[in-house]
Amino acid sequence: MDFLSIKFLLFLFGSILIVYRSPIPYRISIVFPLLNVLFIFTFINHLTALIPLACFLLAGFLSIRLVVAFPYKSTFIAVTGFVLLIFIYLKKYAFLSFVHFIDWPYLSVGLSYILFRMIQILVDVHQQAIQEKVTLASFFNFCCNFLTFVSGPIQRYQDHKIQEAALGQKALTETEVFHCFSRMIHGLLKVVILATVCNNYHQWFVEGGLQGSAIEGSVLFLCRKFILASLFYALYLYFNFSGYMDIVISFGKLLGFQLPENFNQPFESRSFLDFWTRWHITLADWFKFYVFNPFLQLLAMKWPSRSVVPYLGVIAYFFTFLLMGIWHGSSMTFLIYGLFLGAGVSINKLFDVLMRKYFSKPYNKFIDHGLSGLLGSAFTWMYFSMALSSFWLDYSDLIGLITKLKIKGFVLSFLLGGIICAVVIGLFRLVRKLLLGFPPYWLSMAGNFYISRAWVTFQLLLVIAFGFYGFGDIPDFVYKAF
Repeated sequence: MDFLSIKFLLFLFGSILIVYRSPIPYRISIVFPLLNVLFIFTFINHLTALIPLACFLLAGFLSIRLVVAFPYKSTFIAVTGFVLLIFIYLKKYAFLSFVHFIDWPYLSVGLSYILFRMIQILVDVHQQAIQEKVTLASFFNFCCNFLTFVSGPIQRYQDHKIQEAALGQKALTETEVFHCFSRMIHGLLKVVILATVCNNYHQWFVEGGLQGSAIEGSVLFLCRKFILASLFYALYLYFNFSGYMDIVISFGKLLGFQLPENFNQPFESRSFLDFWTRWHITLADWFKFYVFNPFLQLLAMKWPSRSVVPYLGVIAYFFTFLLMGIWHGSSMTFLIYGLFLGAGVSINKLFDVLMRKYFSKPYNKFIDHGLSGLLGSAFTWMYFSMALSSFWLDYSDLIGLITKLKIKGFVLSFLLGGIICAVVIGLFRLVRKLLLGFPPYWLSMAGNFYISRAWVTFQLLLVIAFGFYGFGDIPDFVYKAF
């Protein structure tokens, strides 16, 4: 299902009506599972496409039962490894080219996020953080919640269970309902207009010399194309992904789910480590709790010296973000993406450790300075934009570009792109400061009943007009592929 289609929006509105109109005792056990099944059915043309997904879910549920029945570390490791092997097989990773995969088309949308939820339950059941019985209905509703099925946000089972119990029972005020619809329309504006415009510019720069035999020209020419293509793609991804989050979080609140936020002003990040507390927050948190922390503890057990622990953190960061990058896709380009992420966070962490160790006071003054914050934001965004080239170049084109640019070209792209980002972000912050400097009376007008509703109506009309008369096709949701 296209999440920007009328069918998708009608499904969401229809689900709200069905939930609120259905008897409370049947909402969790019958109504919500049926809505989740119906949503999954919109992605397939034949029932056989559901067989691998059904087997994966069954394997996860039986694994939880085994961990409960045999609460040993060996059982936990065995079943977790089994679930991971099934996931890797279904994702058809490139390094498994020697394996015979299923040769009929099957549904792979949502597999990654289902894996995250399964592992979270397995770990928490093993550690007795979940002591209540995980029923089949609750397991299915958690893993296949239609609001978060495609691409999160990733919610903990314990939080989901509490909110599921109050499904459709929370009385929302008129103001809360308005804010939900306002945010939903704002999300549509991001996806339909801003993301589409950015994607069109991105495609224009890519087709102008960054694909296949077209990768020709001087280093400076390729750097210019690469910088602009990368920056517009990063903006496109942000508007596309955060807009989708605005839509599902808004509808979730109308149903009674308080879904976690996935973005928190990523343009304000002062470093690459700070960036991952603001971008795809629930994914970064999941890897922190279930990969980084256990791996760091394992390293600390082997090298327990307190003076070594910060440097072990550097290694743990690299390993964690390497895995995070590889998770994004099954091709070799995502290994390069993982290396980009791993290098970025580990170098950032090592620099921070060394500076605090040898230049603590001047370093603290430096990071508190406004200019250092601006430059940190700018070069962080440029580095991430360059890393995202793994999303829009296939492996041969990416290798071709690396061969053409070499280290000199990538460093030049990073520096020039960082300067461009510093200028743009600096101007944005200046305009924001000027707007916030208006007298309180004018600022309070934005919250006026009629003005706020007129503004939302204007945004909706813009979305409708652009949808019918805008230039270019509206791109699909990027993270649907992961």
